[in-house]
Order: sequence, then structure tokens, then C-alpha cells
Amino acid sequence: MTEQEIIVKITEHDGKLDRHEGRIKQLESNYTAVNELAKATAVMAEKIDTMDKNIDEIADSLDELKSKDGKKWEELVSHVVMLIVGAVIAFLLARVGL
Repeated sequence: MTEQEIIVKITEHDGKLDRHEGRIKQLESNYTAVNELAKATAVMAEKIDTMDKNIDEIADSLDELKSKDGKKWEELVSHVVMLIVGAVIAFLLARVGL
């Protein structure tokens, strides 16, 4: 191999090395971006899990509140019925003379 051919080969290798270094830098940049995306995704997953738990707690509280309103309504109806029954009994007793 002549000196000229060696110089050409070295120049070709230097060019390839420069291109490879550029590609490696690009890959490192991409890796950093993917790593940051993975971290952000993990944080979002944790926040979604927390929100899911909060929604479950809110749903349980809402069910409890709905249940309380129903119980209060049932108690009110029961008292009204008792008053009416008591009034009818009092009226009948008054008619009988007791």
C-alpha cells in the first residue's frame, strides 16, 4: 500500500469516526429525552393513581350522603303517618266519649 493510499484510508476513517460520533451524540440526546419521558410518565401514573383513590373516596362519600337523605325522608314519612294515625285514634276516642 502506498503512502497516498494510506492517507486516503486514514481520511476515510476520520470521516467515518466523525459521522459515528455525531450519531452517538444524537443517540445520547434521544436516550436522555426518552429517560425524561419515562420519568414524567411515572409521575403521571402516580398522580392518576392518587386521583383514582380520591374519586373512589368521593364516590363512597356521595353514596353515604345519598343514603342519609333517604333515611331522613323515611323517618319524616314515618312520623307523618304516626301523627295521622294518632289523630284518627284521638278523633275516634273523642267520638266515643273517652
